[in-house]
Amino acid sequence: MTALQTAIDTRSANLMTISLDCLGKFITYNYVADMEDEVAQTQVMEKVVDGICDCFIGEETDKKVQLQIIKVMHRLCVCVCVCVCVWGDVT
Repeated sequence: MTALQTAIDTRSANLMTISLDCLGKFITYNYVADMEDEVAQTQVMEKVVDGICDCFIGEETDKKVQLQIIKVMHRLCVCVCVCVCVWGDVT
């Protein structure tokens, strides 16, 4: 996660796009959901969401980065909703 955040901090559109794609894959392939420690799972998910948010810098955000933000947010919504429905943890 540190390497991805470092890439995001460079503000390079190419690096942010790649980092967002990796974060999306973490979500899609249940990297976070498969963690047994709930505290660690929460901390990692917070870092993922913070990383996504750090990529948006306002109207000057590159169009490719904006598209990747939308894609990763979609993955986040779909995977979290599916997990909640399957696991029955609607609280």
